[in-house]
Amino acid sequence: HPRDHIDLFGYLQDEFSLHLLKKNRDQIQTWFQFADSVQTHMKTLTQGKTPWIGLHIRKGDFSTLGIDLPISHYQETLDAVRKEFPHHNVFIATNDQSVLTHFKDIPLLVIPYSHSTIPSYVMDFWMLRHADAIISGGSTFSWWAAFLNTKAHFYSAPLTHTWKRGELPRIIRTTFS
Repeated sequence: HPRDHIDLFGYLQDEFSLHLLKKNRDQIQTWFQFADSVQTHMKTLTQGKTPWIGLHIRKGDFSTLGIDLPISHYQETLDAVRKEFPHHNVFIATNDQSVLTHFKDIPLLVIPYSHSTIPSYVMDFWMLRHADAIISGGSTFSWWAAFLNTKAHFYSAPLTHTWKRGELPRIIRTTFS
C-alpha cells in the first residue's frame, strides 16, 4: 500500500530473486495494493463486466528488439484458453492498438478510459491482476500482474531475458510454485 513506503529496486528476475519471490509470494501480494481511489474507480468501470481473460501484447520496444511474438502465438493460446473459460470476455492490454484488428471476432472487453489522474498502464495492470486467466508474451509487466493475482491461470512465454538469440518460444501454462 502506498502509505507503507515499501520500495523494491532492481530487476528481480534473476534465478535467485525469482526463487525468493516465489517463496514469499503470499507476503509480497499483501504489499502491493492499489490506492483506494484506483480500486474504487476500476471496480466502477468493470461493474457487470466480469469475468474476463487478460491478454497482454507488448510491441514497441519488443518489436524494435525483435522479441515480439507473432500474433498467431497469442491467438492459438487464446483459442485454447477460451475453451476453458468459454463465457469470458477478453481484455487486451497493449502499447500498440493496431493489434486489436487481429481479434475482431473475439468478444472484447473495452473499458472506457477517461480518468485523468490514473495512467492507462495502471488500468491495464489492474485489469490483468484481476483477470481469471492471463496470457503474456514474456513481459515482466504481465508477469508481475500474474504473480500478484491470487486466482489467475497464467500462460506465458519465458521472460524475454532468458530467450536464446533468434528464439521465439511458445506460450505455455506456467505456475509460480
